Amino acid sequence: MKVVAPHLPAPTNVQVPEGVTPVANEGVWQPVGPLVGGAQTMYTTQVRPDSVHTSILDGLVWIDPKLVTFEVFPGSEEPGGKWAKPSQVPMDRRLSLIAAFNGGFRMDDAKGGFYMDGVTQRPLRDGAASFVTYKDGSATVGQWGRDAVMTPEVTAVRQNLDLIIDNGGGPPNPGGVPAATAAPGALVPGLVDNVDGKWGATFGNKVYAWRSAVGVTANGALVYGYGDGLSSLSLANLMLRAGCVRAMQLDINTVWTTFNFYNATRYLDPASVQGTKLLPESFKGANRYLSPDARDFVAIFARTL
Repeated sequence: MKVVAPHLPAPTNVQVPEGVTPVANEGVWQPVGPLVGGAQTMYTTQVRPDSVHTSILDGLVWIDPKLVTFEVFPGSEEPGGKWAKPSQVPMDRRLSLIAAFNGGFRMDDAKGGFYMDGVTQRPLRDGAASFVTYKDGSATVGQWGRDAVMTPEVTAVRQNLDLIIDNGGGPPNPGGVPAATAAPGALVPGLVDNVDGKWGATFGNKVYAWRSAVGVTANGALVYGYGDGLSSLSLANLMLRAGCVRAMQLDINTVWTTFNFYNATRYLDPASVQGTKLLPESFKGANRYLSPDARDFVAIFARTL
């Protein structure tokens, strides 16, 4: 009998917006990326953002933290400071690189802080939406000071504004817990009107624009979502439909939102690693993060079992 590494159950399909007739495979999760220990690392699908912007398909990726590791990298400009770690995925790490995605706003606009590898570049704010990574390679999304606090196990904290989906705290914790113990997520009050500009401004102050988010499901899976035609509210609804119980907005506007998959085109040759965009119409190139980048980002690596 073939032994398969411990992994999370495959995600359930994403509902299409009310009144929308689904196109082929809309909301149906498709396996993407490598197997690790015989189990699928990631699934992806595309869905319409709402019942109005029906010409747009936004992208989602579901990621199993039991099979991958997450690592934050600094940009050459954001979050500022000097780091031993480069602003790209180094050559000797590329054969295990399977995906990467953008970080949050410029730190001057993020209303939060940045911590990595023992260095606090900007002070962390209690209550801020936070993407947190740990020494074991796991990651979670939550409210700083409630869902995550500083411990010796924390390797990075990237804060950006406030949560857009919240379940009031408690599970899931890094590594995942039984789904029944996690409270369901709900939209955070104020999203409809973007009260006090809490979730940022877009180019030209457009309500609907390219936006991105990362969230966590009840059993600890990470979900990334992005695309065009999104308000803060419809972005939150997108992540809620994808099963998130907590989620945070990341960077916005087409020039900064990126999710790329990577694989080697020649056997065991790290120099042959090439990227593929989740959404072909996104602005930045497929090989973003294989050369120095101005903004911080999150890299996803196949876990060594």
